[in-house]
Amino acid sequence: MSGPVGQSDDSDDVLDLHWFATLGRALIEECAGDTTSFVASAPVPLAAFLGSRHELTVASAGWRELFGTLAGAPRSLSPIFDTAYHSDRVTTIDELVFRPDADPKGLERGCRVVVYPVHAGPDKTVTGVTAACLETTDLVVARRLAAPSLALVFSGAAGEEPDYFNKEWTSITGQSSRIARVHWRHQIHPDDRVHVERILEGKSRGAEPDREIRLRRPDGSFRWYQLRLRRESHAGSSRWFAIATDAQGDRDSAQNRTLLLEQLLAALSEAEHANRAKDHFLATISHELRAPLTTIMLWEKVLREHVENIDLRSRALDAIRDSAATQSRLVGDLLDISRAISGKLFLDRQRIVITDVLAAAIDNVRPSATEREIHIVAEISSRTGRVLADPARLRQVFDNLLSNAVKFTPTGGTISITAARERNSIVIEIKDTGRGIAPEFLPRLFTPFSQPEDVLTRTQGGLGLGLAIAKQLVALHDGTLVATSEGSGQGATFTITLPAAIYRAESPVAGSPEPGIPQLHGTTVLVIDDDPRVRDALALLLGRLGTRILSTSSAREARAVLHREQADVVLCDLAMPHEDGFSFVRVLRVCPGSQRDIPAIALTAYASDDDRRRCAEAGFDAHVAKPVDLHELATTIKYALATRMQQRA
Repeated sequence: MSGPVGQSDDSDDVLDLHWFATLGRALIEECAGDTTSFVASAPVPLAAFLGSRHELTVASAGWRELFGTLAGAPRSLSPIFDTAYHSDRVTTIDELVFRPDADPKGLERGCRVVVYPVHAGPDKTVTGVTAACLETTDLVVARRLAAPSLALVFSGAAGEEPDYFNKEWTSITGQSSRIARVHWRHQIHPDDRVHVERILEGKSRGAEPDREIRLRRPDGSFRWYQLRLRRESHAGSSRWFAIATDAQGDRDSAQNRTLLLEQLLAALSEAEHANRAKDHFLATISHELRAPLTTIMLWEKVLREHVENIDLRSRALDAIRDSAATQSRLVGDLLDISRAISGKLFLDRQRIVITDVLAAAIDNVRPSATEREIHIVAEISSRTGRVLADPARLRQVFDNLLSNAVKFTPTGGTISITAARERNSIVIEIKDTGRGIAPEFLPRLFTPFSQPEDVLTRTQGGLGLGLAIAKQLVALHDGTLVATSEGSGQGATFTITLPAAIYRAESPVAGSPEPGIPQLHGTTVLVIDDDPRVRDALALLLGRLGTRILSTSSAREARAVLHREQADVVLCDLAMPHEDGFSFVRVLRVCPGSQRDIPAIALTAYASDDDRRRCAEAGFDAHVAKPVDLHELATTIKYALATRMQQRA
C-alpha cells in the first residue's frame, strides 16, 4: 500500500480490513496460534483491548502510527468501544474524523472503524474488544480542501516543515511519506523551490497566487504541476496546505478537467462497490460462522436436559459433529485463500494418474447425487496419462467442482464428466444441467467472497471462496480453470486443463520391456543434430538395434526429408543454428497429414525440470538428456511409439 500504513480507499484494502479484524477476533476467542504476533504484525491498524476500561493489550505498528502509543482507548474511539462492549454487537463507523490525543491541534485525520466484542468462557461473556481501522485521512483532507481525486497534497503547521503527504505524493514522486518528511525538497525542481520555501517561512501574506512548479518523477524526469496554497486555523493553531494538480502538456485545462471528472466518478463508483462488498462479506461471514455455532450450542443444551434419551443423544451428537465439520471447512477455506493471497500456498508434486484422483472424487459425491436422483455420467479415457501434481490439492479442486454441481443441479438432473488427452494436455470437463450462471456474474465467478444471490435470500450457504481457491490451485499446477454458461437455468460447464507429465525414461512405467536393450527392427528414425559426430554415433548404435536412420543437420533439412520420406520417430536436438528444436516441433505439430503425429523425442544437454516442461509445452513426447545412455534411449523410443499407437487406436 502506498501512503501511511493502512491508508487506502481501494476495495481490496477494504476487504483486507474486515478479513484481519474477523480473523483477529476468532484467534483471540479460540486462543489459536500466536495471537499477539498476528495482531502486532497486521498490515492494517489493528488492536486488542481488555475489560470495560479498554486497556490496550497489543497493537500493530499501523495502530500506533494512527493513534499514538496510548495505554488505553483513544478518546475518539471510547464511545464506540463502549457500544460494542456493552451491547455485544459488531460496531462499524464508516468514517471517524478526529485529531490525535497527543496532538489535539494537529492535522485532522480520518478512518473507517470496525469493532468486535471478544468473548470468553462457556457462557461467551464479553471480555474486551478488537478494533481494526482503514485510514481515510487522504479523503478527509481532499474533501475539506475540495481537491481533485488525483491531486497531490502536502501540509504542515504554520512556518514548519511539512508533516503530511497524501498517497498521490508517493504515486507521483515514488517517495514514501516517511522519507518525504526528510527529503521532500529533492522532488521539487531547484528553480521552483523558492515558492514553496516562502510558504514554509510564512513570508507570504494573504492569498498566495497559484504557481506552476516541476516535480521529479520516479524515473528522474520532471513534470509540471499547478500549485495552490491554502491556510486554515483551528483552536489557536494554523496549518498550510499545498495542492498540486497536473499541468503538463500545454496545460490543456479543459481536457484535464474532463479526465479528472471521469476518474472521480470512477473512484466514487469503485468506493460504492467496495462498500457494498464490505457489507456483503461481513453479513456472509457472520451468518456462515454463527450458524454452525448456534446448532452446536442448541444441541448441547438438549444433551444436558435429556441425557437419558439415547435416540435424542445420537441426533444431538450427529448435529454437533456435522456443524463442527462445517465450521472446520469454513476456517480451512479462509486460511487457504489467505495463503494464496500471500503466496504461501505450496504443492507437494508427484507423478500421478489423474483419473484415479478424479474417480475417487466422483465416488465421494455419488451418494448425495443418488439421494437427489441426479444422474452422474462419467466418460474417462484409460489413456489420459499422468500429471505432475499434488494429489490432495487436486482432489480438493475436484471435490469443490463436483459438490457444487450436485448442490446446484435440481432433482432428476444430470452431471457429465469427461477426461481425455488432447495432445500434451489433459482436459477434464464437468458439466451440469443446473441453474446456470447469469452473464453479469460470470466475470466475478472466481473472485473471493463473490456470490450471485442476496445474503438474506440465497438458497445455498458458504463464503464464496471455493471456486477462488480452486482456480488458484489449478494455476499453481500450471493449468487453467474456465467456466462457461448460456445463462440462468441453462447449466454450467467447468473445464480444467493441465499439462501432461512428460515421460522420463528413468521413471518406472507400466508395460516397460524386460531388462536388456530393446530391439527396434523396422523402425525409421529421423535424427536432427548440428553435430556430425553425434549423428554418426547414433546412426551406428541405433542401426545395431535394427533401425533405419535418416540423418539431418538442421530443422530446415529435416522438413525437406519428411516431405519425401516417412519416419516413425524423430530425435531432435534443442540448440541448433537458425532454428531450434522447440520451433521445429511446434511447426511439426500443425503440419497437415500424418506428420503431425510423429513421436518426437528431445535429445539435448538441457536437462532441468524447466527444460522438460518447455519440451512438453512445445509438443515433444519425451526428453532424454545428454550424454545418452543407449538403453534409456531405446526404451524411450519404444515407449513413445507405443503411446502414439494407443492414442491413434
